Amino acid sequence: MVVLPGFTLSTASIITIGAVLSEEFRLMPALPRLAPSSLAAPAEPVAARPVVDRLLIAMASAGHSVAALSLYLGLEEHLVRERIAALDLPAATERPLRRVGSANPWSVEEVRRLIALWLDNVSVKSIAEALRRSASSVQGKRRWLGLGVRARNTVADRAAAECRTTPLPWKPALNIKPILSRLWAPRTAKGETPSEAAAVGARWELGRDAEKDDRFSILGFAGLSAATIAKRMLMEFGVYLTVGAVNSRLSRLQIVRDRHDLIDRFDEETVQRRAAEAKRRVGAILRQCVELRRSFWWSREIGGRRWVCREFLTAPRYAQRRAERSMSDVTAMAA
Repeated sequence: MVVLPGFTLSTASIITIGAVLSEEFRLMPALPRLAPSSLAAPAEPVAARPVVDRLLIAMASAGHSVAALSLYLGLEEHLVRERIAALDLPAATERPLRRVGSANPWSVEEVRRLIALWLDNVSVKSIAEALRRSASSVQGKRRWLGLGVRARNTVADRAAAECRTTPLPWKPALNIKPILSRLWAPRTAKGETPSEAAAVGARWELGRDAEKDDRFSILGFAGLSAATIAKRMLMEFGVYLTVGAVNSRLSRLQIVRDRHDLIDRFDEETVQRRAAEAKRRVGAILRQCVELRRSFWWSREIGGRRWVCREFLTAPRYAQRRAERSMSDVTAMAA
């Protein structure tokens, strides 16, 4: 106890040290001691985690296997297992990927695009238009992926062209070509196994394989979307093509298409009919480029040189050959 100034011991009040400090120095009493367990850092909000971790949490909770997580997120399987363990999630199942038997299956690119647009708060209507699918199909795939619902006031429409160029919020590092080529390898007779070439992806050099060139041309003239053409080439020949690769080959073959009349659903009879009509409408004739020694489609509607393809005339990599050809032509004329 203490005796305050001006008070004698007989008249002084007995005051505790805490009371003196509180009254004389305006200090708060000492805080109670906390147990060590109560000092632990709060759990990190899911929204603050890296995108890949958020997707792993969502998709693993939806029951997807290690192989599926690896394929769609573009991670090696051992990295998927390590990350799941680090996130303290239940171990994902080890079942293999199944061959999809539906007429219009979702490609890996489409699934990744859906994820990117969903996380970017793009409306279901806009996502459906960009992927050329129904709104119910988008919602169903979203639930299948385990992606959560979004607040309505955060969702906005976006043009389809802009949706298709929206970058992924993560960088897939896994080469999925061998996986898809093996998964989609053309079916063999019962008891047979896919060839080794199919397991690593069949090769197709444009203009050098008449069967693949012809089939690709039919699918292109029929107006199938690039994503659907990629699926058909993978299913029928084991050739893996990205959407960008499909568009590039359509351009190099000079296949004329109406971008406002593209379709996604595959039906062989419809494809053959539409392809024949399109060829007849534009006056398409298959030619051989004398410079590149490969086939291309010359069309009466577009015009141009009949024996030299547009790729040779415009591609920068052939600039030197074009210059040499022009020089030889000038020399020949002078002679």
